[in-house]
Amino acid sequence: YVDRGTACMAPTTGRVLVILSGQIVNVSGATARMAPVVREGPVIGSGAEIVPANDVNSISNQGSNADILAAQVALVENLSPGEVYNVRLEHRVSGGTGTLRNRRVVVIPSP
Repeated sequence: YVDRGTACMAPTTGRVLVILSGQIVNVSGATARMAPVVREGPVIGSGAEIVPANDVNSISNQGSNADILAAQVALVENLSPGEVYNVRLEHRVSGGTGTLRNRRVVVIPSP
């Protein structure tokens, strides 16, 4: 599988909205989560980490219920205007095996 991510240039406001979505399932009954990570530079998954993955900005599914399609909008602030950043979706599980499908990430300048 290919990493899901995108590169962007920070707007003059230094703020962007990161929209992520995907289908998540963990048949073991544990939780699977996916969250964005923001790094410096244009190469997806490389560069100094600016915003780490965290549960507040994540989408998740717990239990053995069928796939759900979930979405989240995260405001990222304090970026340096004109600098290039990359946003990559990363995931973790509390146990078992998580499966993620149809992952998407969009970055939009914010006023």
